[in-house]
Amino acid sequence: MKNEFAASPIQPNLVREMAKLRRASSNAAAALDEAPPLSITDLHRNLIRAMFRLRACRHELMLTGLIDDSAWLMLLDLYLNHMDGRCLNVTALCLKADVPPTTALRRLDTLVRLGLAAKRSDSSDLRRITVALTAVGIEKAQAYLQSMHAELVVALGIQIK
Repeated sequence: MKNEFAASPIQPNLVREMAKLRRASSNAAAALDEAPPLSITDLHRNLIRAMFRLRACRHELMLTGLIDDSAWLMLLDLYLNHMDGRCLNVTALCLKADVPPTTALRRLDTLVRLGLAAKRSDSSDLRRITVALTAVGIEKAQAYLQSMHAELVVALGIQIK
């Protein structure tokens, strides 16, 4: 039987995207060494600009137009549970999406179709289906969060040593 949660081959575009994000993160850290303290206006300005850049980053990583906010929340919830060593069942995951159940199921199907998540029968209760991120889903979530970290460090003027 095929293991649905086995690592998927890494897409060449993803490797390039992650390298680009790492370079941006390094550049952001270097910029902090020269940054003076921020006024509240500058802080707000920086945060808004960071939000726009993060939105663009999310669209690049997540195939623009195919992942909406509810699917994005599902992906983040799956990643959080991955880090905690847990799988979610479909019902629990769909509740977090904060959309009608049928919409949540369609968004989950999109994540599966894009190779970001995989479903399988729960071994303890065959009536339930569990969901977990694939290797590609994990890498995309990590890449986005690394980018978010770099953007917020710069926007907030935080120096991390």
